Amino acid sequence: ALGGIVATIGVAKLGTDIIGAATKMDTMDRMLVNIEGSQAKANTRFKEFMKLAKEPVLDPMNLSKYYVGLKSVNVQAELSIGFMKNLANAMAGVGAGNQQFALAMEQFVQMAGKGKVMGDDLRAIANSFPQIRKYLTEALGTSIPEDIAKKGYTAIDVMTKLNEVMAKNPKFAAGAQAAQENFTQALMLFEAELGKAVLPAITDFLNKLTNLMDKFSEMPEGTKKVIGWATMGGLSGAGLLGIGMVLKNVITLASGASKALATINAVNIGTSATPALAGLFSGSA
Repeated sequence: ALGGIVATIGVAKLGTDIIGAATKMDTMDRMLVNIEGSQAKANTRFKEFMKLAKEPVLDPMNLSKYYVGLKSVNVQAELSIGFMKNLANAMAGVGAGNQQFALAMEQFVQMAGKGKVMGDDLRAIANSFPQIRKYLTEALGTSIPEDIAKKGYTAIDVMTKLNEVMAKNPKFAAGAQAAQENFTQALMLFEAELGKAVLPAITDFLNKLTNLMDKFSEMPEGTKKVIGWATMGGLSGAGLLGIGMVLKNVITLASGASKALATINAVNIGTSATPALAGLFSGSA
């Protein structure tokens, strides 16, 4: 029995992970389409990121996220991608991973959005990647945030000069951490592909269910009470069975409102509520 419970939990978690991954992928795809101008260009760019993500530290979702962030503040694609690639390689050389990369890139995107270099941004980057100080010294002659800020460098100036310096690094080998991160990325992409087919139906279902709940709040109080008591069924065995049948039939909203009407008969809520519910379901289809 315990094994069955564990298996059920595992299946439920897998289902949740699949939907979550598909949702993230859908969001990322829409961001790329918006910034690239077409689905075809977005697909091409993501394929490029998939290839780059075979390198340590990088993953296609982070590449997409920060690429969109940088391009939205007028950082050119070539500099954005080259900078992320060289920064990731520099981080791999000291054993850093995805998390440190994400923290540093968040600050670089913020700095690019401001246009000018701020000491606080550079300090935050150094906190997640202390070795950046070495690259700043080589690129700008100093690693002191206030001194760099006083020189009037723009964010693009700093990124360009850092990129030139970091590009001189040898290609650092991936370690155990990179292997684990690559596996996690591959699993997420696999789950996203599995979820892609069902995501439209789930989105449609949630929209219809939201609409149903909104309309329920507009019903007369008397009708609400009838439906509430019928659904609860006094928590009797028959009532619980009715709840199960309600849930089962509500799910069918995604494929057609007519099936949901079977719920009404299943819980015997009475003729007074049936027309009102029928109107709700038909209105949400």
